[in-house]
Amino acid sequence: MLILGASGGVTALGDTLFPANSLAEGLQQDFSPTAHFLVRLRLLHPLIAVSVGILVILAGTICNYRRPNPITKRFARVLTVLYLIQLVAGALNVALLAPIWLQLMHLLLADLIWITLVLLASSALAQPVPVEVGESLDYSQKGTVWQTTPNLGRPSRE
Repeated sequence: MLILGASGGVTALGDTLFPANSLAEGLQQDFSPTAHFLVRLRLLHPLIAVSVGILVILAGTICNYRRPNPITKRFARVLTVLYLIQLVAGALNVALLAPIWLQLMHLLLADLIWITLVLLASSALAQPVPVEVGESLDYSQKGTVWQTTPNLGRPSRE
């Protein structure tokens, strides 16, 4: 996510400093070997975005599967929807030649995705791993033993 955000900043800077008059001209600039490095780096951001998007959606799905609760499920769904909206906004950004208002919307969506990812991780990690009835786990921490209660599946101090 951090590399994606950094590549987005570089891409926005390249679009601002070296604007194209048409989509064809922009693509020609992207593939030109004599183009400024900021212009050539614009190609990497969509590739990184799709790759990270797949990983983020996969992480949401795994969190939802491993820690099933309504809050985690909701954040996983919101994360998926936001990422799909973000991909559409990115494609529109390219098609409309990166207008400032759309760049700001794209940035807002990126911030919402980051916040949702943090909340998803928080909700998933706040839940204990489901334990079978009768099974117990010991958590040793500085001499204190924690054991799950068989009927609740939540840690309780002995």
